[in-house]
Order: sequence, then C-alpha cells, then structure tokens
Amino acid sequence: MLIFCTGGYCGMLPKTGSTVAGIYMILMTNMYIIFETAHLDRAKKNLRIAEHLIIYYYYTALLLASLTYPACFLLIYSVWNRKTEGMIAYIVWIILYDLANFTILILTFLAARYTRFSIHPLEWFGLACRLLADCFWLSYVVIYTLMILESRSKGRMSLKIRRLSKHVQEPPKYRLGMCRKIQ
Repeated sequence: MLIFCTGGYCGMLPKTGSTVAGIYMILMTNMYIIFETAHLDRAKKNLRIAEHLIIYYYYTALLLASLTYPACFLLIYSVWNRKTEGMIAYIVWIILYDLANFTILILTFLAARYTRFSIHPLEWFGLACRLLADCFWLSYVVIYTLMILESRSKGRMSLKIRRLSKHVQEPPKYRLGMCRKIQ
C-alpha cells in the first residue's frame, strides 16, 4: 500500500506530529474546560430552574472533555510503544468527540432561542478552529498508524528506510567480522 507524506510535512515526521497531536489535545482540552466552565456559570446565573436543559448540555460537554484526557495519554503511550490499537482508538474518539461537541452546540443554540440566553459567538468560532486543527493533527496520527501497519505487514521492525551500500564487496554476514569461517 502506498502511503503519502511518510516523510512528514510542516517540518515534522509522523511520529513527532502524533506525539505533538496528543500534547496539543491536552492543552486544547484545558482551554475548553476553562471556557465551558465560564459558560456554565453564566448559564446558571441567567437561567431559571425550569430552563435547565442548557445547563445539562454544558455538563455533558465538560464530561466529554474530561474523558478526552485518558484518550490523549493513550495516544502518547501508543505512539511511544507503537501500539496501533491505541492510535486507532484515539482517532475514533476524537472524531466522535468533535461530532458530539458540534451536536451539543447546535442543541444549546436551539434551546437558547426559547429562553433569554444566547450562545456567545466565541463558542462557534472556537469550535470551528478546533475542528480545523483536529483535522490537521489527526492526519499525523493516521499517517503514523498506517506506517506502522504497513511495516508490520512487511515484517519489518524499523520504520527507517533501508539503504544499500554500493561500495561493499562482501556479503553482510561477513562484513562485521562475525561468523567467519575458519579454513
């Protein structure tokens, strides 16, 4: 199978980009929790008890964000130890997480239309920027996962490209001085 961008892009190899993707998502989740906590506090102050549906949406978003931390640590561990199962789980989780956050924001917007609560435009902007950034970083994780799967199917332990020396005249098993036959 032909894999594109195995040499990396934007100055990073897929392994480095996958590690940075996990660190990026941890930092992004920290920011997201801070902003969502502020939105939750604003919703608690401005809404009556009967209009509590919006508050539950914010609690759901916070719960999903807190579940993202183990997924990020799983990604970093999986990249370090070349475990494809963890990387695939991270890819699936981030896709589902972004879809859930998009759905929650739409539901919050629809519920807020019937109350005196409004969704701040920064929430829409933050979601759009995070979706674009997640797509960028997921590309590194997908490429690295495919590289590992391809190297396993070929039976190679290393992902490095093997170079053949043009100037060596003797076979490799005699080159290092090991296993020389005594005559």
